Amino acid sequence: MSDYPYKKMKTTKLPPGYMDKPLENENPYLILGFWEFAIIATLTVAFFPLSLLFSLLFFGMDKTIFLVTALFHDFVKTLLAILAIIIPIAILIIYLYV
Repeated sequence: MSDYPYKKMKTTKLPPGYMDKPLENENPYLILGFWEFAIIATLTVAFFPLSLLFSLLFFGMDKTIFLVTALFHDFVKTLLAILAIIIPIAILIIYLYV
């Protein structure tokens, strides 16, 4: 057991704050805080066609796709949260009154 090859390996320490910057292919909009993304989502939906055109022209295709993907994720999460509230209430009403 003393000849275990990984016992003598040196570990490399990562620099502090290395996770602060998103990776190249990571969606930066998915790691935003609640209020930051709420403001971006509200402005994007309020000025819908122009906001996507603005994003496409000034930020490029990749960031626009990231933005639309993050908006879709937010929509799905919101829809699931609403259903998680409505379905139990509907079941309770049906159970109590039918």
